[in-house]
Amino acid sequence: TCAGTIIDPASFPTLAACVWTVDGLTLAAGQTFTIDGPTFIEVSCGSGVCVNSDNHSIGVYPLISPSITGSASYICQDAGATLQLSVSGNDAVGYQWYNGTCAALGVMIAGATDATYDALAAGEYSVQVTSSNGCTECADVLVQADPVPGFSCVMGTYCQSQSSQVIDLSCLTLPAGGWGAGLPTWSITYGGSDIPASINTPADPATLAFTVGDLLTASGDATGLYTFTYSWTSAAGCLYSDSFELNIQSLDPFQIPLPLDTCAGTIIDPASFPTLAAC
Repeated sequence: TCAGTIIDPASFPTLAACVWTVDGLTLAAGQTFTIDGPTFIEVSCGSGVCVNSDNHSIGVYPLISPSITGSASYICQDAGATLQLSVSGNDAVGYQWYNGTCAALGVMIAGATDATYDALAAGEYSVQVTSSNGCTECADVLVQADPVPGFSCVMGTYCQSQSSQVIDLSCLTLPAGGWGAGLPTWSITYGGSDIPASINTPADPATLAFTVGDLLTASGDATGLYTFTYSWTSAAGCLYSDSFELNIQSLDPFQIPLPLDTCAGTIIDPASFPTLAAC
């Protein structure tokens, strides 16, 4: 029989009043027993000198021992991401996947009757596995959402004259658990073209540091929008990427339109110079 089978003497009316001994231990009235391994049963009926008895040995089919594997049980948070769960077991011939644990089976997943199942979201999953002997065992797994760093970089505007100003990357905080499979890879583009410079190297934001002057040198003194793109692979094998922009404004040279000499008492009104009124 299957391991875990429960035997109730009361289910055999003609023997219910007899004395049941299981592996040398006498059962109390109304007591059941579970078959967990090879079991020797003896039943004695009657009283006094008129006692009849019989014995029986029950073997146990090999355990299925199902186990689930699934990429450390983390699912990526990209749109449409799935995580393939796979179950293996001895003499497994049938499968049924459920939402929920083995202790509290949830909704049966329609059509999920293979050894593999593609989970669509985080949550608890279980699978009932049947052997060729008709025995059923269960395995379950908790699928967790891969933690994604909540980067939110709003880069300010810098001026062409601030060549020594260090670019502030404090918005790039280290993800929970570290960067995982590798440090992020950086690229910087200007006008859609990559900037081939030494600052375009994989680096931890904690140590990545460059100035406005570094960008200007690398791009040939180009002002305007620079796009920073970074990507990394998490410990769960999920690939993520994001980008943000930085603006370097140019300085337009001008001359103050005033004479070198004038009469004492001359009144100068800056509003009379429209191009300089806001200066």
